[in-house]
Amino acid sequence: AVQDTYDVIAGDLYRPYASGQGRLYSVEHFQNVRKALRPGGVYCQWIPAFQVTEEHFRTITATFLQAFPDAILLCGDAESKHPMLGLLGTKETEFNADEIAARFQTTAAQKGVKDSVLLADDFASSLFVAKLSPEQFADVRINTLENAILEINAGRHRATHDRNKSKGQGKHDPYLRGEVWTAFLKEMRQP
Repeated sequence: AVQDTYDVIAGDLYRPYASGQGRLYSVEHFQNVRKALRPGGVYCQWIPAFQVTEEHFRTITATFLQAFPDAILLCGDAESKHPMLGLLGTKETEFNADEIAARFQTTAAQKGVKDSVLLADDFASSLFVAKLSPEQFADVRINTLENAILEINAGRHRATHDRNKSKGQGKHDPYLRGEVWTAFLKEMRQP
């Protein structure tokens, strides 16, 4: 609703199955975020991989690509029990990995960052998983405010999975964590 524009906007780890939060993964929301960016601005939508299935991820990504067709996929905290993914989109510019890494190093040095992980030369590039394109997700249904498919499907899946798990059924964990996460990340990662 704010009329200002921004250089950077970050979307937190919204739970796609939570009432109302799935709407923050809608094409309308992503289009409004794009409008709120200045030319050259960047938007990062973080996704709690440990709370989504690959189907949910594909729906979120296909929807994101409607507003940001030249997005890249980032991985934050790949080794944890709670991995997260980031969809990074820009307005009216293309990503340049070398420029991003150089700016990151300059900013970190100027701001007095002391964390050795953040100061590593390869930190920015270590987040990179893949460059995405709408063609990769052309067969995936888009999440809109009108159809709310993500919130409905994720909510139904969570309720069914948790109920079956409590009854000792359905030992396979379909969320992007553990072995499912490892296989997914390997499949998505590009050199």
